Amino acid sequence: MPSGIFRRVSTSHVRVARSLAGPEGESVDYPLTTDLSDERSYPYFLWDHPMTVGELRHQLRTLSEPERQRLLGKVMREARDTDVWRFTTPQLVWAEFDRLRPHLGRRLGFWEHLLRIWRDAGLLGA
Repeated sequence: MPSGIFRRVSTSHVRVARSLAGPEGESVDYPLTTDLSDERSYPYFLWDHPMTVGELRHQLRTLSEPERQRLLGKVMREARDTDVWRFTTPQLVWAEFDRLRPHLGRRLGFWEHLLRIWRDAGLLGA
């Protein structure tokens, strides 16, 4: 495991903390969590970019389109599919899928399959 990364397991969820340099070069730990109900928590899927759930929501509302699509693609690539829906909707993903596609990496096939099934079932609208 790379230095600066360690794992702790609690009874409710896995916590991973990544040690980063703070504003004055000091080591700062960002406890990552699977509990996405707290706006101040750090989501497990943003392990390489410390950002709270609240900051993520704000970024997804305010970033330019290309940056928002890059960030949403990262969420879709790194988060569990059930957690993605805490930050977006299936209809938005469907509407923007061609622009999200380049950001999905290894998860592209999964998202294509899921959206195809939902489209065929009439769950995504027109």
